[in-house]
Amino acid sequence: MDIICPICEKGKLREGEASFTCDYFKSLDDKCNFIIWKKQYGVELDEEPVLQLCQNGKTDKLTLTTKEGKEYQARLVLNKETKTIYAWSDVEPLENENIRCPKCESGIKEFPQSFKCENEECDFNVFKNVAGYTLTENDLESLLVDGKTDFYDFETKFGTGFTSALIFDDEFKVVFNNELCSCPICGEGIIKSWEKCYACSNKDFTVWKKQNGATNLNFKDVLKLCSDGETRTLNFKSKDNNKSYKGKLVINDEKQIVTIV
Repeated sequence: MDIICPICEKGKLREGEASFTCDYFKSLDDKCNFIIWKKQYGVELDEEPVLQLCQNGKTDKLTLTTKEGKEYQARLVLNKETKTIYAWSDVEPLENENIRCPKCESGIKEFPQSFKCENEECDFNVFKNVAGYTLTENDLESLLVDGKTDFYDFETKFGTGFTSALIFDDEFKVVFNNELCSCPICGEGIIKSWEKCYACSNKDFTVWKKQNGATNLNFKDVLKLCSDGETRTLNFKSKDNNKSYKGKLVINDEKQIVTIV
């Protein structure tokens, strides 16, 4: 079965062990590198769905599988502009007037692994799994309306934990943003979240995540400390006798962080 490449429309797709690849090659400057991997969303593609992708831009409904092993019905769709293939399910857009595609203003559909624009010609896509945290509809609304999510705990691929908010970059890709608020000491620097502390970009103020033995300090406490000069009541553990007690972190007149029991 001859399958004409849908990208260059000059070559034919040749079947290999793991993929279908365009064979068009005239020179290093005149070639096509389009490829369709056989393994897509847990299903092994043969010639028929590949032919459908190339001729119609989408397949019939297939039984696909998420990374978590959940099966669902969806079509595979080819985006010729980006040369990528993605899953597309016949679900209704989210019923939230604040959630509209930032690229084309269409509705957004929720899929097992991502949020995607309902417009098949649009490539807006937000993956739910971000460094171990699963994005919710509320998070997506915050990104679209406020430009930023709340701060959450994430984990690197090496197992290191960190706290950050999420924002969109210029291409509407989700990226980390660790800027918390203005520095209450210098007024010019930005308090940023790091692995072990919250620190001013001008190095004028630092709140350690286990400041003075605090055991449950979080970013909301740091925000309150910076805006009100004190935290909520926190749990502490004494270094001397390992006893637990309650108190607040307060910025005193000398601009130091002290514990008030």
